[in-house]
Amino acid sequence: MDELLKDGKYLCFLSTVDEDSRPHLRPLICIIFSGKIYFSTKDGSRKAKEIALNPCIELVVPHIESESLAYVCFSGDAFRIYEESVKNRIIDNSGYKLSDYLIIKEKDNILLYELLPISVERFDPIEKCVKNITRELFNKNKNFN
Repeated sequence: MDELLKDGKYLCFLSTVDEDSRPHLRPLICIIFSGKIYFSTKDGSRKAKEIALNPCIELVVPHIESESLAYVCFSGDAFRIYEESVKNRIIDNSGYKLSDYLIIKEKDNILLYELLPISVERFDPIEKCVKNITRELFNKNKNFN
């Protein structure tokens, strides 16, 4: 994971499925911290409702590599982090400031999710092909187990 994406904030695209099995894609900011991927939303949002119905998601992180567009696509499950102390530790230590990305009112409950990847694909801009790197990542990075 460290070779693909370093700790920090990334623009990504999250795909969920609604109650009618229709896909819904949206841009958001994800954080990569200690080899894991996190994203947040407000309780009651469309994103939170769709994940509650079906936690299967895809998250695509585009980036520039060798002056060309590349991307990494993570397919897996969104796991909600319930414990406030864990949620706060992740947010505080990552440098992720929720108010920079969400309009937060005092009564809002912010949800934090960790992506538990099942498969990972990487678009290689030099070879111009998609490579399944799931096994490579799972074998190298114990954080994905």
